[in-house]
Amino acid sequence: MVLSKTSPEQTRESQSALAYFQKLMEQFGSRQKLAEKTLAEDWENMDEARWEQIRHSGYATADVEIPWFEKEDAFDSVYLLEPKASPEQIRQALPKLFDSGEAGRVFRVKGFYKEKDQWYEVNATKKKTEIRAIDMGQSVLIVIGENLQEEWIRQQIEFKTGCKSEYVVTNLGGTGK
Repeated sequence: MVLSKTSPEQTRESQSALAYFQKLMEQFGSRQKLAEKTLAEDWENMDEARWEQIRHSGYATADVEIPWFEKEDAFDSVYLLEPKASPEQIRQALPKLFDSGEAGRVFRVKGFYKEKDQWYEVNATKKKTEIRAIDMGQSVLIVIGENLQEEWIRQQIEFKTGCKSEYVVTNLGGTGK
């Protein structure tokens, strides 16, 4: 690693940067000691031998372990299909989802729903909620996070019909074809 334009007045900043990068390397399983492989000098004061050392330096790629996980393990999703909630009902439910540990760790709520003849899009995080009217959509709310508690989440969103968000398929006779 090369820290350029350093001076005695910047020693603390250089050491802080080095410690930060060392910690990152260790988080990824590196056993390298960056202090042994770091050049921290003012470029203006470097001689030709130092420049040659930089020109002929290399890099190592095999020293870092990248943690592997399946995409499905990265986060959980709870799909609420065919919600009939009003924008106000959704607004009231969102803080509970983000603030209650009972929901799990909710990162985001996204989706679309319809009230009367108007479609709405919701995009919410703990810090910001946007609900806006749109031309068309598909009736679904998706809660994204970690360790989500699906039943608890479903209980928080009541619907105008009095039922929970469930996708119900009924066969009203016929052959099912």
